[in-house]
Amino acid sequence: MITPRTTRLVRAADLRSFRSILAALATEGSPFDARNRLIVVPTRAAAHHLLRSIEDRLREPAATVLPEMVTRGELHDRLHSARHCREKRRRAMTEAAGHDDRNRPIERQLSGSVTTTVAS
Repeated sequence: MITPRTTRLVRAADLRSFRSILAALATEGSPFDARNRLIVVPTRAAAHHLLRSIEDRLREPAATVLPEMVTRGELHDRLHSARHCREKRRRAMTEAAGHDDRNRPIERQLSGSVTTTVAS
């Protein structure tokens, strides 16, 4: 199932205000909202630096759930593995329904030499 996504273009006057906006966006909403967000950063070092900046801006010393921070390469890996999982799931469902990838009935050989065609 495809879920709707929202992409935001954030503009800021300088680096300080950009970091403030990112910190505000990363920490807004409930912890469940934060887990549904993903921040793409150029490097892992940038992710650590952004994490430290967000932690420094938190007003209260309390536990906070932050979104995951990934590099572009890690994002591509995730999307590829998710697509691979969807394809495997689709293949399993079509085989369970008795059809191949081109929606043709699959012939299954039962015990001995009896062959049956599974049709929908």
